[in-house]
Amino acid sequence: MGGGVDHFGAFLWDIPATARLILRSADGSEREVTMDRVSFTRWSDLGRKSEANFKDAVTYKALSDNVGYLSVDTFVNYREPVKPKTILQPLFKAIRDAQVETLILDLRRNGGGSGDAQYELLANLISAPYKPLRELRAKTLDLDGIRPHLWTWDSRARDPNPLGFSKNEDGTYALRRFVSSDLKTVKPARYAFKGELIVLTSDTNSSGSTNMTAWLKELDRATLVGEPTGGSAQGVTAGLQFTLTLPESGVRLRLPFFYLINNVSSFERGLGMSPDMPAPMTVEAFREGRDPALEMAQRIAQS
Repeated sequence: MGGGVDHFGAFLWDIPATARLILRSADGSEREVTMDRVSFTRWSDLGRKSEANFKDAVTYKALSDNVGYLSVDTFVNYREPVKPKTILQPLFKAIRDAQVETLILDLRRNGGGSGDAQYELLANLISAPYKPLRELRAKTLDLDGIRPHLWTWDSRARDPNPLGFSKNEDGTYALRRFVSSDLKTVKPARYAFKGELIVLTSDTNSSGSTNMTAWLKELDRATLVGEPTGGSAQGVTAGLQFTLTLPESGVRLRLPFFYLINNVSSFERGLGMSPDMPAPMTVEAFREGRDPALEMAQRIAQS
């Protein structure tokens, strides 16, 4: 999963081709199983069926007459793109028509994704215009020497026009606001929810989902319940990406072009978002089929 042991351990130690696991059940009984080592291809295939798309990741249910539960499990909207408004507008109209007073927004399985899905959800949760991003910053516009080895879906990035940027005092470059829709002001949607908002968080959150929680907290719009997130509340390196192919080895790696700086007044440097009310999943709660974060959110809604 990206650690040094995964990458280099097999070359340093004599690792057997099987693994012995001891499984302990809730009643304390144990059983032993032996699992064969799998290839990288087989390991990669384990997750392919679970790739989520925004169009399939939005679910809603009423928990009571005035409490609703909305789950948005990903913002990824580039594999099977849709207009996010077509999914969210009728949903939030139904929430308004049902006179929901408290909305529990579950982002715990959301690792981020596309800006259009993030912004449309934000538009349905705010009551005044807001600029989510303060700046899109590039470290350099000089790609001489590596340009032949770069690929990206937007060819303009391989030879960026300096007129589209302003130079910062530290030598970096800020994309001018009129160039990118990512720097737009988000306006409240027609059926934007105006009641109490509780957001469930977890360490799965990063990138766009951590941005979302940072924006909502900046607006004093939500109570965060759950676990500390990943990502960065200050901003992320995301959006336009380069694929760099090293000419000698053929190794490919991804390089972000932009650093997206959130329009927030404070943040924990190097960290994501901390919940206002911690409610971590415990072994006991997991075994009992309980959801501590959702339970706490419902208690808040009823108070």
